[in-house]
Amino acid sequence: MRTTFWVKIGATSVVSLWLLVLALRQVDVHLLGRFLVRANYGYVGAAVVMYFVDLGFRCMRWRVLLSVARDISVRRLYPVLAIGYMGNNLLPARLGELSRAYLVGRRESVSPSTVLASVALERVIDGLTVLVLLLATLPALPGAAWLGSLTTIAAGFIGAAIVACFVLAVARPSWVEVAARLLGVLPESLRRRAVDALDRFMLGFSVLRDLRQLGQTLVISVIIWVVGATTYVLVAHAFEVRLSMIDALAAICVVNLATAVPLAPAGLGAFEVAALAIFALVGIDGTTAAGITIVLHAVLFIPVVVAGLLFLWRLNLSLETLWDDSRRTTVSVALERAG
Repeated sequence: MRTTFWVKIGATSVVSLWLLVLALRQVDVHLLGRFLVRANYGYVGAAVVMYFVDLGFRCMRWRVLLSVARDISVRRLYPVLAIGYMGNNLLPARLGELSRAYLVGRRESVSPSTVLASVALERVIDGLTVLVLLLATLPALPGAAWLGSLTTIAAGFIGAAIVACFVLAVARPSWVEVAARLLGVLPESLRRRAVDALDRFMLGFSVLRDLRQLGQTLVISVIIWVVGATTYVLVAHAFEVRLSMIDALAAICVVNLATAVPLAPAGLGAFEVAALAIFALVGIDGTTAAGITIVLHAVLFIPVVVAGLLFLWRLNLSLETLWDDSRRTTVSVALERAG
């Protein structure tokens, strides 16, 4: 098991490096090096602070989403979120989300099924917020065919996801009844556990039925992405580039839509391709844009990985054991609790 774990890490790291080389293959490396040395890292430090502020707002939103099952303080959710983001940065396919389900289930006695649903809803709400913000910034951006195509494709997938979430939230009793009938051929105890696991999963979408909680979630989501865009502005300032908030919002939206499909840990490669494309669109030259992109990705990667590992150490866990336990617990705990 341990050998397989590290083989997967190694394989995904190779893919990430290959994508990164493709993204930066036309950049003047020597000029880029001089830019990186001369950058004002005071602004980079401020960007790191803003990133952790961003995590705080994300914990506030996650608390609202989880309130359908249990009221958990932001203080207790913060280390779990940091560990989950650390896992997303180091593991492929955003597998760090499983660790969030495992840790909340372990520490707060909440069904991992409900936690996973809250994480899925969190992603859908992020997608909706990013799409709306991008549409709001489009009139201020130069025209680009790829930008219109990206927006159209994202709108289709996000729209479908929103409809699916609302169906699960509103028709929860009906889906439970349908599942019970479809699984009628199973032994009674197994059928009851499976149906209960499905019910707990759909419970995670119940916030969509509460207008007050839904409103809180959407407002916090907008704040999250504005704070995230501020991180982009600060890193650009480090290279003496005055990136407007409109351009920064467009950049963070494009980058996050482009990395929505987790091809590699931390979106490495896809992040660079998207960031360089949008920075070029707003008039930043290639080598300067590459410097901003590299430092920005480091700001979004290194601090949360360090914080996540420290929180993991405080919980007496290792990355490998966390991943192994998360895979086992995500499926089994919800079923065991129903029994």
